[in-house]
Amino acid sequence: MFSYIYHAVVIAGSALPCHTYSSRDSRATNMQRRQFLKSGAGLAALGVATWWWLAPASGLQSLSALNKKLTRINNTTLKPEGSWSLATTFSHLAQSIEYSMIGYPENKPPLFQSTLGKAAFAVFKQHGAMHHDVEEAIPGAPALNNDVDIVLAKARLQQAIYRFIAHEETFQPHFVFGELEKQDYAIAHVLHIQDHIPALV
Repeated sequence: MFSYIYHAVVIAGSALPCHTYSSRDSRATNMQRRQFLKSGAGLAALGVATWWWLAPASGLQSLSALNKKLTRINNTTLKPEGSWSLATTFSHLAQSIEYSMIGYPENKPPLFQSTLGKAAFAVFKQHGAMHHDVEEAIPGAPALNNDVDIVLAKARLQQAIYRFIAHEETFQPHFVFGELEKQDYAIAHVLHIQDHIPALV
């Protein structure tokens, strides 16, 4: 969970365009992230950037458009970040979308969500890119099945996207970012998917 905040701080503290920053080039340990955040400097950078970046990123892909791209692209061309297989990655992404409708198993405290979590999402949204630990499972979620069939895993992800788009009831708070409107939740899911599978950008 700290990886979301850490990488938001890294982005916020940098004046470089997002394509020059690679999460896989600078993955930090959880201890390093905590030390950086506790130093206060990182939190200050995050707060200043959230206030200063007023212009939203242009060209953000819709969840529907991403799903169509997912349908068109052959699985063999999709290379996930990290060590997880593509099928495991699909399952993880589906879990996240499903939980946004039914509730995440574990959540950061409301105060954390409404301050650091909200600020981190604002940075990702403005920057048009999310960076986090792509090998970190959703807290409290059932263990991912590494042997899951890739066709079934992809179908689960796409079905979750269809359900999200059609969902008209209240969405559950994101376990880090807190309460989000449907449009922002869709952006969060798109950026999350793209961080795991860069070919879908």
